[in-house]
Amino acid sequence: MGRRSAAAVAVLAMVVLPSGCTAQTERAGAEVPELWRAQIDQVLATDDPDVTVEHRAILEDYAVSDAEYQGLRQELSDCLTDHGIEHTMDPAGGGLETADLPGDAEGSQTMELSTACMDGTTGPVESIYLGMRENPEGLGQGEALRRCLDDADATEYAGVSEDELERLITTAELKPTTAEAQLCTMDPFGSQGVSLDVARQVLDQEQREVVDE
Repeated sequence: MGRRSAAAVAVLAMVVLPSGCTAQTERAGAEVPELWRAQIDQVLATDDPDVTVEHRAILEDYAVSDAEYQGLRQELSDCLTDHGIEHTMDPAGGGLETADLPGDAEGSQTMELSTACMDGTTGPVESIYLGMRENPEGLGQGEALRRCLDDADATEYAGVSEDELERLITTAELKPTTAEAQLCTMDPFGSQGVSLDVARQVLDQEQREVVDE
């Protein structure tokens, strides 16, 4: 009932104040980096039934507050609980672990129900919320990697343009050979807490797998 009430209020606000909302939305959208503005525009324009009235109401000002995101996370938790799915959620956001339902040997039913819960609650808002906080400037992949490599004084890919780095990432041709470059590919914004030692371990493992092939 709480979700239905919130959606109804959002619809009422949009109906009563269409011109004001439109002007505010245009101003808000103009102040958001192109990367995020384009993603939000895409969500608002879609006719995908998984994009709910609540999702649209949250995103129409081109921002997602902590309270709005945590509200959706609580709805997700409630939905999983209603289906009897035991779960744990990362307080920082994003992380979710579920235990398979009794008798669901392959986990397919649990996955189906969990996906339905996520679609109807956090949905497209979660990736935008987390992304905007990790990358508030809206940097592209190549730009973010270039900045990380430069900040780390990494010699690998020195002089390679942002566009070329973007292409290498997109085509999966980016193959770091140093721990510094590997770290930048894994955590370009330094927000995931990946250490240089972990990056080195991953790099060593990947290089061993190449040799084994």
